[in-house]
Amino acid sequence: MKKVLSALCISFFLIPSCTGNSQKQENREGFIDEHTFRVVATGVAVPSEKDITKRKEQALKAALLACQYRMLEKFRGYCIQLVPFYRPAGTPPEVLEEDRRILKKNRELFRKLADQVKDGKAVTALYDEHQVCTIVYQVRIQNLKVLLTRCY
Repeated sequence: MKKVLSALCISFFLIPSCTGNSQKQENREGFIDEHTFRVVATGVAVPSEKDITKRKEQALKAALLACQYRMLEKFRGYCIQLVPFYRPAGTPPEVLEEDRRILKKNRELFRKLADQVKDGKAVTALYDEHQVCTIVYQVRIQNLKVLLTRCY
């Protein structure tokens, strides 16, 4: 009897631990595939607003802006090239010119990506009892991963 009871207790704790990752695939941040990037952010309505539908709209807008900002910051992290902000005196002019060229190309790429991030979409939007909105925002750009990993 003790063996059966102990086997039941052990299986009670082991089975849930074998179910895999508890995080849902849709809430995962980062690259989903080489063309798709997702982020998760939360938005809150203005505290003085009392109308529930307006609070939800405000929270959704705030969450969308937060996601777009967060995504751009992640892209910026990928695009930042280790171009020194300081070069010692006597650095050859061609090295300085190359630094300027790299920074200019990265800026141009980032501007293009920033325009495309605005065209992304909210995959899911969840509200809690206080009308706080949490969304999963996704952008799909052809060869996005290649673009970000090949910053100049």
